[in-house]
Amino acid sequence: MSLTLIAGCGGGGGGEAEDKVTIRVAAQDPEGHPNIDALNEIKAKVEEETNGRIEMKIYPANQLGDYSQVYEEVMKGSIEMALITIPTQYDARFEMMAMPYLATNYDQAKKTFLPDSVFGQEWGKFHEGLGVKFLGFSMTGGVGITTTKPLKNVEEPLKDKGVMIRIPQMEIWKHTMADMGFRNVGIPYAELYTSLQTGIVDGSIGTSPLDTYSTVRDVVKYYYLYNVFYDNMSYIMNKDLFDSLKPEEQQLFVDLCREYNIKSIERAEATDEEYLKKLHDEKGVEIVEIPQEALDAFAKQIRENTWNKMEERLTSDLLNKLKASVGL
Repeated sequence: MSLTLIAGCGGGGGGEAEDKVTIRVAAQDPEGHPNIDALNEIKAKVEEETNGRIEMKIYPANQLGDYSQVYEEVMKGSIEMALITIPTQYDARFEMMAMPYLATNYDQAKKTFLPDSVFGQEWGKFHEGLGVKFLGFSMTGGVGITTTKPLKNVEEPLKDKGVMIRIPQMEIWKHTMADMGFRNVGIPYAELYTSLQTGIVDGSIGTSPLDTYSTVRDVVKYYYLYNVFYDNMSYIMNKDLFDSLKPEEQQLFVDLCREYNIKSIERAEATDEEYLKKLHDEKGVEIVEIPQEALDAFAKQIRENTWNKMEERLTSDLLNKLKASVGL
Protein backbone atom coordinates (compact mmCIF):
# COMPACT_ATOMS: atom_id res chain seq x y z
CA MET A 1 0.00 0.00 0.00
CA SER A 2 2.82 2.38 0.88
CA LEU A 3 4.50 1.74 -2.44
CA THR A 4 1.24 2.34 -4.28
CA LEU A 5 0.69 5.67 -2.53
CA ILE A 6 4.23 6.79 -3.23
CA ALA A 7 3.93 5.86 -6.88
CA GLY A 8 0.56 7.56 -7.09
CA CYS A 9 1.86 10.77 -5.53
CA GLY A 10 4.87 10.77 -7.82
CA GLY A 11 2.70 10.26 -10.88
CA GLY A 12 0.31 13.01 -9.80
CA GLY A 13 3.16 15.44 -9.29
CA GLY A 14 4.45 14.77 -12.80
CA GLY A 15 0.98 15.28 -14.26
CA GLU A 16 0.50 18.57 -12.44
CA ALA A 17 3.88 19.80 -13.69
CA GLU A 18 2.92 19.01 -17.29
CA ASP A 19 -0.50 20.57 -16.78
CA LYS A 20 0.81 23.93 -15.56
CA VAL A 21 -0.47 26.98 -17.44
CA THR A 22 1.62 30.14 -17.88
CA ILE A 23 -0.28 33.27 -18.84
CA ARG A 24 1.65 36.27 -20.08
CA VAL A 25 -0.28 39.49 -19.50
CA ALA A 26 0.49 42.54 -21.65
CA ALA A 27 -0.31 45.98 -20.25
CA GLN A 28 0.29 49.48 -21.56
CA ASP A 29 0.54 51.26 -18.20
CA PRO A 30 3.84 51.59 -16.30
CA GLU A 31 4.77 50.07 -12.93
CA GLY A 32 3.05 51.92 -10.11
CA HIS A 33 -0.10 52.61 -12.14
CA PRO A 34 -3.36 51.40 -10.50
CA ASN A 35 -3.99 49.09 -13.46
CA ILE A 36 -0.70 47.28 -12.83
CA ASP A 37 -1.49 47.09 -9.11
CA ALA A 38 -4.83 45.50 -10.03
CA LEU A 39 -3.15 42.96 -12.32
CA ASN A 40 -0.67 42.02 -9.60
CA GLU A 41 -3.51 41.47 -7.14
CA ILE A 42 -5.39 39.34 -9.69
CA LYS A 43 -2.18 37.36 -10.30
CA ALA A 44 -1.74 36.66 -6.58
CA LYS A 45 -5.33 35.49 -6.19
CA VAL A 46 -5.28 33.31 -9.32
CA GLU A 47 -2.03 31.62 -8.34
CA GLU A 48 -3.27 31.04 -4.80
CA GLU A 49 -6.70 29.73 -5.82
CA THR A 50 -5.25 27.37 -8.44
CA ASN A 51 -2.44 26.17 -6.12
CA GLY A 52 0.10 27.43 -8.65
CA ARG A 53 -1.32 25.52 -11.62
CA ILE A 54 -1.82 28.87 -13.35
CA GLU A 55 1.10 31.27 -13.30
CA MET A 56 0.64 34.85 -14.50
CA LYS A 57 3.53 37.00 -15.71
CA ILE A 58 2.81 40.73 -15.98
CA TYR A 59 4.53 42.82 -18.67
CA PRO A 60 3.79 46.54 -18.10
CA ALA A 61 4.69 49.63 -20.13
CA ASN A 62 4.10 48.14 -23.61
CA GLN A 63 6.95 45.65 -23.15
CA LEU A 64 5.18 43.20 -25.48
CA GLY A 65 4.20 45.86 -28.03
CA ASP A 66 1.65 48.65 -28.40
CA TYR A 67 -2.02 47.91 -27.91
CA SER A 68 -2.78 47.29 -31.61
CA GLN A 69 0.02 44.73 -31.86
CA VAL A 70 -0.91 43.15 -28.54
CA TYR A 71 -4.55 42.70 -29.55
CA GLU A 72 -3.49 40.84 -32.69
CA GLU A 73 -1.20 38.61 -30.64
CA VAL A 74 -4.03 37.83 -28.18
CA MET A 75 -6.20 36.89 -31.17
CA LYS A 76 -3.49 34.49 -32.32
CA GLY A 77 -2.76 33.20 -28.81
CA SER A 78 0.91 34.21 -28.88
CA ILE A 79 0.08 36.53 -25.98
CA GLU A 80 -2.42 34.98 -23.61
CA MET A 81 -3.99 37.95 -21.83
CA ALA A 82 -3.92 41.76 -21.80
CA LEU A 83 -5.26 44.91 -20.18
CA ILE A 84 -5.24 47.45 -22.99
CA THR A 85 -7.11 50.03 -25.02
CA ILE A 86 -8.97 48.15 -27.75
CA PRO A 87 -7.96 49.09 -31.33
CA THR A 88 -10.72 49.55 -33.90
CA GLN A 89 -9.07 48.15 -37.03
CA TYR A 90 -10.26 44.58 -36.42
CA ASP A 91 -13.92 45.52 -36.00
CA ALA A 92 -15.32 49.02 -36.62
CA ARG A 93 -17.96 48.40 -33.95
CA PHE A 94 -15.25 48.81 -31.31
CA GLU A 95 -15.73 52.53 -31.94
CA MET A 96 -18.75 52.19 -29.63
CA MET A 97 -16.30 52.83 -26.77
CA ALA A 98 -15.94 56.39 -28.08
CA MET A 99 -19.68 57.02 -28.06
CA PRO A 100 -20.51 60.16 -26.06
CA TYR A 101 -23.03 60.14 -23.23
CA LEU A 102 -23.28 56.43 -22.68
CA ALA A 103 -23.56 57.70 -19.10
CA THR A 104 -23.94 61.21 -17.64
CA ASN A 105 -22.60 60.54 -14.14
CA TYR A 106 -20.73 57.91 -12.16
CA ASP A 107 -23.91 56.30 -10.82
CA GLN A 108 -24.90 55.54 -14.41
CA ALA A 109 -21.33 54.56 -15.35
CA LYS A 110 -21.35 51.93 -12.60
CA LYS A 111 -24.25 50.22 -14.40
CA THR A 112 -23.15 50.83 -18.00
CA PHE A 113 -19.53 49.71 -17.93
CA LEU A 114 -19.84 46.15 -16.65
CA PRO A 115 -19.26 42.90 -18.55
CA ASP A 116 -22.89 41.83 -17.99
CA SER A 117 -24.53 45.14 -18.97
CA VAL A 118 -26.07 45.63 -22.43
CA PHE A 119 -22.97 47.56 -23.46
CA GLY A 120 -20.64 44.93 -21.97
CA GLN A 121 -22.47 42.00 -23.56
CA GLU A 122 -22.34 43.57 -27.02
CA TRP A 123 -18.68 44.49 -26.48
CA GLY A 124 -17.96 40.89 -25.55
CA LYS A 125 -19.68 39.49 -28.68
CA PHE A 126 -17.40 41.47 -30.99
CA HIS A 127 -14.30 40.19 -29.19
CA GLU A 128 -15.57 36.61 -29.31
CA GLY A 129 -15.93 36.84 -33.09
CA LEU A 130 -12.20 37.54 -33.21
CA GLY A 131 -11.19 34.67 -30.94
CA VAL A 132 -10.87 36.84 -27.82
CA LYS A 133 -12.63 36.49 -24.47
CA PHE A 134 -13.66 39.81 -22.90
CA LEU A 135 -13.50 39.69 -19.10
CA GLY A 136 -14.12 43.24 -17.88
CA PHE A 137 -13.42 46.96 -18.13
CA SER A 138 -10.91 49.08 -16.27
CA MET A 139 -12.02 52.70 -16.09
CA THR A 140 -9.41 55.44 -16.04
CA GLY A 141 -11.65 58.49 -15.60
CA GLY A 142 -14.41 60.75 -16.82
CA VAL A 143 -13.82 63.36 -19.52
CA GLY A 144 -15.03 66.94 -19.41
CA ILE A 145 -14.00 70.07 -21.32
CA THR A 146 -11.11 72.27 -20.25
CA THR A 147 -10.70 75.84 -21.55
CA THR A 148 -8.57 78.96 -21.33
CA LYS A 149 -11.61 81.26 -21.20
CA PRO A 150 -15.21 81.01 -19.97
CA LEU A 151 -17.90 79.45 -22.12
CA LYS A 152 -21.16 80.99 -23.26
CA ASN A 153 -24.51 79.15 -23.11
CA VAL A 154 -22.99 76.59 -20.77
CA GLU A 155 -26.21 74.65 -20.10
CA GLU A 156 -27.79 74.79 -23.57
CA PRO A 157 -27.11 72.20 -26.29
CA LEU A 158 -26.52 73.44 -29.86
CA LYS A 159 -26.06 77.09 -28.84
CA ASP A 160 -22.59 78.42 -29.66
CA LYS A 161 -20.19 78.25 -26.71
CA GLY A 162 -17.94 81.02 -28.04
CA VAL A 163 -14.75 78.94 -28.24
CA MET A 164 -12.71 76.78 -30.59
CA ILE A 165 -12.14 73.32 -29.09
CA ARG A 166 -9.41 70.82 -29.87
CA ILE A 167 -10.79 67.34 -30.48
CA PRO A 168 -9.14 63.95 -31.00
CA GLN A 169 -8.86 63.19 -34.71
CA MET A 170 -11.98 61.02 -34.89
CA GLU A 171 -15.16 61.76 -36.83
CA ILE A 172 -17.42 61.09 -33.84
CA TRP A 173 -15.84 63.91 -31.83
CA LYS A 174 -16.37 66.38 -34.68
CA HIS A 175 -20.09 65.60 -34.67
CA THR A 176 -20.33 65.51 -30.87
CA MET A 177 -18.76 68.90 -30.30
CA ALA A 178 -20.77 70.50 -33.10
CA ASP A 179 -24.00 69.11 -31.64
CA MET A 180 -23.02 70.50 -28.23
CA GLY A 181 -22.36 73.97 -29.68
CA PHE A 182 -18.57 73.95 -29.94
CA ARG A 183 -16.53 74.98 -32.96
CA ASN A 184 -13.76 72.39 -33.22
CA VAL A 185 -10.60 71.28 -34.95
CA GLY A 186 -8.74 67.96 -34.89
CA ILE A 187 -5.26 68.27 -33.38
CA PRO A 188 -2.89 65.47 -32.24
CA TYR A 189 -2.66 65.06 -28.47
CA ALA A 190 1.09 65.77 -28.59
CA GLU A 191 0.33 69.29 -29.87
CA LEU A 192 -2.37 70.08 -27.30
CA TYR A 193 -0.23 72.12 -24.87
CA THR A 194 1.27 74.34 -27.56
CA SER A 195 -2.11 74.82 -29.22
CA LEU A 196 -3.64 76.05 -25.97
CA GLN A 197 -0.60 78.13 -25.05
CA THR A 198 -0.51 79.95 -28.40
CA GLY A 199 -4.28 80.40 -28.67
CA ILE A 200 -4.77 78.19 -31.72
CA VAL A 201 -7.58 76.67 -29.67
CA ASP A 202 -9.41 77.86 -26.56
CA GLY A 203 -9.97 74.47 -25.02
CA SER A 204 -10.01 70.71 -25.39
CA ILE A 205 -12.22 67.65 -25.09
CA GLY A 206 -10.59 64.33 -24.37
CA THR A 207 -8.68 64.80 -21.11
CA SER A 208 -9.73 63.53 -17.69
CA PRO A 209 -8.96 65.66 -14.60
CA LEU A 210 -5.78 63.59 -14.09
CA ASP A 211 -4.67 64.04 -17.72
CA THR A 212 -5.51 67.74 -17.56
CA TYR A 213 -3.42 68.16 -14.42
CA SER A 214 -0.56 66.13 -15.87
CA THR A 215 -0.36 67.89 -19.25
CA VAL A 216 -2.00 71.32 -19.47
CA ARG A 217 -2.54 72.54 -15.88
CA ASP A 218 -0.35 75.60 -16.49
CA VAL A 219 -2.32 76.92 -19.48
CA VAL A 220 -6.00 76.27 -18.70
CA LYS A 221 -8.33 78.23 -16.44
CA TYR A 222 -11.64 76.31 -16.49
CA TYR A 223 -12.74 72.69 -16.31
CA TYR A 224 -16.39 72.01 -17.20
CA LEU A 225 -17.85 68.76 -15.87
CA TYR A 226 -19.83 67.82 -18.97
CA ASN A 227 -19.10 64.11 -18.39
CA VAL A 228 -19.13 63.51 -22.13
CA PHE A 229 -17.16 60.28 -22.01
CA TYR A 230 -15.73 57.66 -19.64
CA ASP A 231 -12.37 56.26 -20.68
CA ASN A 232 -11.94 52.47 -20.34
CA MET A 233 -9.43 49.75 -21.08
CA SER A 234 -10.38 46.06 -21.30
CA TYR A 235 -9.29 42.81 -19.68
CA ILE A 236 -9.06 40.26 -22.52
CA MET A 237 -7.81 36.69 -22.93
CA ASN A 238 -7.25 34.40 -25.89
CA LYS A 239 -10.55 32.52 -26.19
CA ASP A 240 -9.03 29.12 -26.97
CA LEU A 241 -6.95 29.38 -23.80
CA PHE A 242 -9.95 30.50 -21.76
CA ASP A 243 -12.01 27.57 -23.09
CA SER A 244 -9.21 25.15 -22.20
CA LEU A 245 -9.23 26.13 -18.52
CA LYS A 246 -11.18 24.18 -15.94
CA PRO A 247 -14.71 25.56 -15.36
CA GLU A 248 -13.80 26.76 -11.86
CA GLU A 249 -10.73 28.53 -13.27
CA GLN A 250 -12.79 30.22 -15.96
CA GLN A 251 -15.20 31.43 -13.29
CA LEU A 252 -12.30 32.65 -11.18
CA PHE A 253 -11.09 34.93 -13.98
CA VAL A 254 -14.64 36.10 -14.73
CA ASP A 255 -15.29 36.92 -11.06
CA LEU A 256 -11.95 38.61 -10.43
CA CYS A 257 -12.06 40.78 -13.54
CA ARG A 258 -15.62 41.85 -12.73
CA GLU A 259 -14.55 42.66 -9.16
CA TYR A 260 -11.67 44.81 -10.37
CA ASN A 261 -13.92 46.33 -13.05
CA ILE A 262 -16.13 47.67 -10.26
CA LYS A 263 -13.14 48.76 -8.19
CA SER A 264 -11.74 50.66 -11.18
CA ILE A 265 -14.91 52.76 -11.50
CA GLU A 266 -14.79 53.61 -7.80
CA ARG A 267 -11.09 54.43 -8.15
CA ALA A 268 -11.68 56.58 -11.25
CA GLU A 269 -14.34 58.61 -9.45
CA ALA A 270 -12.01 59.22 -6.50
CA THR A 271 -9.12 60.09 -8.84
CA ASP A 272 -11.28 62.61 -10.71
CA GLU A 273 -12.20 64.29 -7.43
CA GLU A 274 -8.57 64.32 -6.29
CA TYR A 275 -7.26 65.98 -9.44
CA LEU A 276 -10.11 68.43 -9.78
CA LYS A 277 -9.17 69.61 -6.29
CA LYS A 278 -5.50 69.84 -7.27
CA LEU A 279 -6.36 71.84 -10.39
CA HIS A 280 -8.37 74.26 -8.28
CA ASP A 281 -6.14 74.49 -5.20
CA GLU A 282 -2.74 74.49 -6.89
CA LYS A 283 -3.46 76.21 -10.20
CA GLY A 284 -6.62 78.21 -9.57
CA VAL A 285 -8.55 76.39 -12.27
CA GLU A 286 -12.28 77.08 -11.89
CA ILE A 287 -14.25 73.83 -11.70
CA VAL A 288 -17.69 74.31 -13.25
CA GLU A 289 -20.34 71.74 -12.37
CA ILE A 290 -23.15 71.19 -14.85
CA PRO A 291 -26.60 70.56 -13.29
CA GLN A 292 -27.98 67.08 -13.92
CA GLU A 293 -30.94 68.42 -15.85
CA ALA A 294 -28.55 70.17 -18.24
CA LEU A 295 -26.47 66.99 -18.60
CA ASP A 296 -29.68 65.12 -19.40
CA ALA A 297 -30.49 67.67 -22.10
CA PHE A 298 -27.04 67.30 -23.67
CA ALA A 299 -27.31 63.52 -23.48
CA LYS A 300 -30.74 63.58 -25.14
CA GLN A 301 -29.44 65.76 -27.97
CA ILE A 302 -26.41 63.54 -28.53
CA ARG A 303 -28.20 60.20 -28.24
CA GLU A 304 -31.03 61.18 -30.57
CA ASN A 305 -28.87 62.91 -33.19
CA THR A 306 -25.12 62.32 -32.94
CA TRP A 307 -25.40 58.59 -32.34
CA ASN A 308 -27.25 58.18 -35.65
CA LYS A 309 -24.21 59.56 -37.45
CA MET A 310 -22.30 56.45 -36.29
CA GLU A 311 -24.76 53.97 -37.84
CA GLU A 312 -22.56 53.08 -40.80
CA ARG A 313 -19.73 52.09 -38.49
CA LEU A 314 -21.70 50.55 -35.65
CA THR A 315 -24.77 49.10 -37.48
CA SER A 316 -28.40 49.94 -36.80
CA ASP A 317 -28.84 46.78 -34.72
CA LEU A 318 -26.17 47.82 -32.22
CA LEU A 319 -27.41 51.41 -32.08
CA ASN A 320 -30.97 50.25 -31.40
CA LYS A 321 -29.79 48.06 -28.52
CA LEU A 322 -27.76 50.88 -26.99
CA LYS A 323 -30.63 53.34 -27.41
CA ALA A 324 -32.99 50.92 -25.70
CA SER A 325 -30.49 50.55 -22.83
CA VAL A 326 -30.68 54.31 -22.14
CA GLY A 327 -34.45 54.49 -22.51
CA LEU A 328 -34.83 55.70 -26.12
